[in-house]
Amino acid sequence: PALMVLVAHPEMEDGADLLSARQGRLLSAILAAMGLTDAETYVASALPRHMPLPDWAALAAGGLGSVVAHHVGLVAPQRLLVFGGNVLPLLGNHLAQSAAVLPTINQEIPNMTLSGAPVLAAPDLAMLLERPKSKARFWQVWLDWSATA
Repeated sequence: PALMVLVAHPEMEDGADLLSARQGRLLSAILAAMGLTDAETYVASALPRHMPLPDWAALAAGGLGSVVAHHVGLVAPQRLLVFGGNVLPLLGNHLAQSAAVLPTINQEIPNMTLSGAPVLAAPDLAMLLERPKSKARFWQVWLDWSATA
């Protein structure tokens, strides 16, 4: 796909479909504004279910990073948009590093290689819903990134 969207976990209100509640409606509006269709976009979550306070360090130590990296590798997107900073360490970006725009995922993980996909890290969708200024900042970063990616 042209774009893979990766979020931390499904919304608490999700039913059969991932991001089918408020965050999903925001994401649909964002993708429409970006000019992307459903056929050009792949949406996934790092966790299989909603978890209010996941222990990201324990999940990473348990191998979740390899699972997420494998998922991204199978999808092989042209670009990757990650909502939520807690997902980035699973892809090899430590929280202390800048997370605004990662030029590419290019890392070695045991039994897995990811390379070549430009990555944009964004605040999680829940925060974008709560803070209109964050949406405006995200949109500007998207415009700058999409012009170069």
